[in-house]
Amino acid sequence: DLKHKLLSCNPARVIVTLDCCRNTSGRGKAYCVKLRHTEKITMSDLVKVAVIHGTCELHTTSDAHTFTQELFKVLNEEGGEIPILEIESKVNKSWHDRHIMQLCKDDIVKIGNNWNIMWPTSYTIKAKINTGPLSADPKQDKGIEDMKQIVEELMNQRMDQYANQIKKLEKEVSELSTQSRKTQTTSRMSEKAQKFAAKDPRRVLNNYVI
Repeated sequence: DLKHKLLSCNPARVIVTLDCCRNTSGRGKAYCVKLRHTEKITMSDLVKVAVIHGTCELHTTSDAHTFTQELFKVLNEEGGEIPILEIESKVNKSWHDRHIMQLCKDDIVKIGNNWNIMWPTSYTIKAKINTGPLSADPKQDKGIEDMKQIVEELMNQRMDQYANQIKKLEKEVSELSTQSRKTQTTSRMSEKAQKFAAKDPRRVLNNYVI
């Protein structure tokens, strides 16, 4: 029912964590949920849904060590984000290391890298920065550094070429602008000389000065 309801909103992805107490002792009356939907979810929608169960089927859990609490603990240890496909493994390991008898389980349809995302902060896996040597082989490291230097030099040369081309274009534009202004000035002088000559044809037009 929950999946059908969420998918009716046509989301790109649906991530659900189910973390509820399965031991009703001391919590009042026992309740059950009646499921209404019996139709199957389409294949295109199945790959959108990721469900993480706080405990395995038919196993009990309590408020003392909830999945949400453990996920929050792991999330802080991982720096605030975690690959969604590693949540089950890391939470279960955290419980195991503290001798807590509980296991969570995910239900995710995987096709290639369709769930290669971080939770809850970003949509794609972020590459981790390597602060140490690039490899175990110093010669390989030097080769990589030499290649990086060559690429950087080529980029600098290309940028210098672009800068020279821009300067050349600016010079040509300036020359064209100057030539255009001279042409306009000569044209205005010619028009005035013609008007003056029309009034007094005896004057020498070649010596006309504005």
